[in-house]
Amino acid sequence: MWKLTISFLFLLGLLSGCGSNQLNDDALTNNGAKDNKYREISTSQTNENPNMIDLKKGDPQPTVGSEVDKAKDVVRSQKGYVPSSVWINGNNMWVNVHTNKRLTHHERMKEESKLHKKLIQALPKYDINVKIDEQ
Repeated sequence: MWKLTISFLFLLGLLSGCGSNQLNDDALTNNGAKDNKYREISTSQTNENPNMIDLKKGDPQPTVGSEVDKAKDVVRSQKGYVPSSVWINGNNMWVNVHTNKRLTHHERMKEESKLHKKLIQALPKYDINVKIDEQ
């Protein structure tokens, strides 16, 4: 008897769940005649993205290439250092620098710290990593 009752309740729940979908199908096929929330808002299309920032106002934004050049200029301004490569990925910047100096580990860390501070002053929006290599 219990098996029959449980089977009947399960079948009743299954059929009632499938029947409720009919209301949504009717609202969509009538193109919003029954419900105003399905009406068409606008048919005009523009080529402008409403989420984009308007760059027409003010100065042009810096590009990745100009910021790489700025980082290389900061390294060149320090005596004895030559920029090797500058990589930008998102808000991270990696700067590799060559030098002819012989540096101990402690001196290299100190010089990397100095270059890091100069680069942060010039490009504050990046998390900058500096690595000094000897040529």
